[in-house]
Amino acid sequence: MFGAAAAALHGLRPEIWRLVWVAFVAADVLSFFGGMMRLGDDVLQLSPYEHVGRVPGGEADVVGLVVLMAVVFTGVGVLGFSRRDLQTP
Repeated sequence: MFGAAAAALHGLRPEIWRLVWVAFVAADVLSFFGGMMRLGDDVLQLSPYEHVGRVPGGEADVVGLVVLMAVVFTGVGVLGFSRRDLQTP
């Protein structure tokens, strides 16, 4: 999902695609340390990892949603990249 978001940002505005790293680190911090920091469920739900489920041992909840978001972000990236004014030899 983060790779697709990076592709979308790179296609739309290539200079800001690195902002995906901020979202990636924030999601990791929420997932790994959110419980230790005793953050509320509303805050923990901001991480996309909270919606997938605990695998192995549990069911994956929203795999289809994650795949759909990845496809949409990739499509936006391809569309934005194709609209850029690039000169090819």
